[in-house]
Formats: sequence, structure tokens, C-alpha cells
Amino acid sequence: MPQQYPHFIVQWREGRLPCPPQYRQVGAIRRMFNQGTIGGSRLVSREFTNSDNARRAALQARRNGRAPEILTVERPGAQRRRIHL
Repeated sequence: MPQQYPHFIVQWREGRLPCPPQYRQVGAIRRMFNQGTIGGSRLVSREFTNSDNARRAALQARRNGRAPEILTVERPGAQRRRIHL
């Protein structure tokens, strides 16, 4: 199914990335991953073709304690643009 434009992307970060298997035996690196010193967080994103659905998803994420960001893509090849709904 072809992508419809404009479309809206709601994204937020959650959790921590796990320590890679090749570093689990190294205690110092494993501790830094567990403490959040290195590593990062997982990016979760949802795509919508309707701004109302994107707004609902952002509000639901905000109620769950996340910090959502809403982006829009106007046409094929265009950059994502942050918007406030």
C-alpha cells in the first residue's frame, strides 16, 4: 500500500538498550550499561495519516509518563518537521 501524504509520526524514547552479548562478561562495561552511563534508549514511533489520531496517540503517551514528539512529512523526500498539535 503506498504511503499517503502528509502523514504524522508520533515518537518517544523509553527503556534502556540491553548490554550487547560480547560485553556481558566485562563487569565494568555491563555496569555502565545498567546505570545508563553508556548505551541509550529505544525509540518507539507510530505513524498516522490523520492529525486527530496522532494527537490522541501523543496525549495517551503523555498520560503514560512519556515525552512524545509529533513530526509531519508533507511529501515524498521531504524532511520531517516537528509540529505542535
